[in-house]
Amino acid sequence: MIDIGFNINRAKAQFYEIFESEVVISENSDEGRAELTVIFQDHRGKKFIRLLREHDPILQYADNQKCADGIIIECTASDCQRAKIYIIELKTTIGVMTWNDVKAQFRGATLRALAFATSIGINHIEAISYCTAYLEDSEIKKIAEAIERQSNLTGTVAKKRPIGINPSEIKEWNDTKITPFREQKNSFPHSYCILSREADINKGLISM
Repeated sequence: MIDIGFNINRAKAQFYEIFESEVVISENSDEGRAELTVIFQDHRGKKFIRLLREHDPILQYADNQKCADGIIIECTASDCQRAKIYIIELKTTIGVMTWNDVKAQFRGATLRALAFATSIGINHIEAISYCTAYLEDSEIKKIAEAIERQSNLTGTVAKKRPIGINPSEIKEWNDTKITPFREQKNSFPHSYCILSREADINKGLISM
């Protein structure tokens, strides 16, 4: 393991912010605005870093230029070289194609988080977890349930699948773990937060 020492000042200030225990992740899209308040209950002795300007092409050498709406790095104040990473995406509706896009955003955000962490001297990532906040998921849930029922059958019927749909990808929506990178079979925790419509904004709150 190479140790270059922790130094947050290696990163330009406009690309991150430090917060104590609570932060709001937001997204503006054609479907409207969404806001998710993220609260860390166990925040004593911790340092929280939120990456900003998530949609800038920071890693220009990376093939995947997508990125999730929120990237948070949690460090222990007494040992900033060890950290946990939280990656959050906000959507209005989750469908089959939307879920595929979310996972691509998770992959891009993971690459950016790891690059940032390494740059400031974090050399040990203890955990990575993902969260999707959404308003509506009836479309993908219906397909996931149909695939689950189909997997319990035998014969040719069980082998049928809608064109363009990978059953294992869709079934992940109902699981508590996902596999963002197919090159590695490692799975990571994935949680959900259902947003509610307040005026013209989809809002939610989640505790980590």
